[in-house]
Formats: sequence, structure tokens, C-alpha cells
Amino acid sequence: MVAGLLGCLHPPRPPLTSHDVIVQSIAATTTRTGLTVHAEPDTDTYPVGVKIPDAQMKALHDSGIPHRHDWHPEWNHTLNPHGT
Repeated sequence: MVAGLLGCLHPPRPPLTSHDVIVQSIAATTTRTGLTVHAEPDTDTYPVGVKIPDAQMKALHDSGIPHRHDWHPEWNHTLNPHGT
């Protein structure tokens, strides 16, 4: 359903066949209100399997820094360095 809606809102784009095409598609995003997007590939490498201790995560949540949104809170959150 979402793909069908996006197809209605945006002109046809090339298939997402590489990271460059994906980044270029994101960077080409604009809105009627003037929002533009800057996107560039991140070629750095990052460690996998990093575990944050439960006590550290609890302290972070207790501080009010991460705000989980109502819609899919497991994915959507805002990090507010000043807390709530």
C-alpha cells in the first residue's frame, strides 16, 4: 500500500539497484513547503553485536533523553540531549 502511495506522489525513479542510486533518490527529495534533503553515502565501517548493558539503557531511559513515538515506538524515537 505504501509503495502505491509513494508512486502517486513522486515521479518515476530508476530502480534502487545500488547504494549510489538510493542516496541520490533520497537527496532528490523535496516537499511543497520547501524541505530539501542532503544525503551522502557513509562508507565507514562499524562494529556489529555491540551490547549496551541493561543498567546503562535504564539510566538513559530514566534521564528522558530517548522519546519513543506513539507510532511504532520500537523504531521511531527522538534523542533529546536535554531530557524531557
